[in-house]
Amino acid sequence: MVLQIELTEEQRLILERIAGARGVSLTDLVRSSVEDLVRRDDERRALSLSGRFRSGEGNLSAEHDRYLADAFGDSQSSGWGPFFADASLVAPPEFEPEDE
Repeated sequence: MVLQIELTEEQRLILERIAGARGVSLTDLVRSSVEDLVRRDDERRALSLSGRFRSGEGNLSAEHDRYLADAFGDSQSSGWGPFFADASLVAPPEFEPEDE
């Protein structure tokens, strides 16, 4: 896909200087910068959920593997990749968001 954007002369010069210092093309610099921005935004959104839900369990941080295994019916205590790779899975109903 081709995307055309307008930069100020100063922005273009700065990006060219950074690309040259890194030994990459301007195109590669912009692409990697966009990827970094998306990754940071994903991390920011994930962190914004921290503390917004209550389980009612006093030891959830220490026993999270066991609670996940119970909730998703898995007998393993680790190896959660298959669960989180499946976007169709949602949090169990007992994990309700706090009222704001």
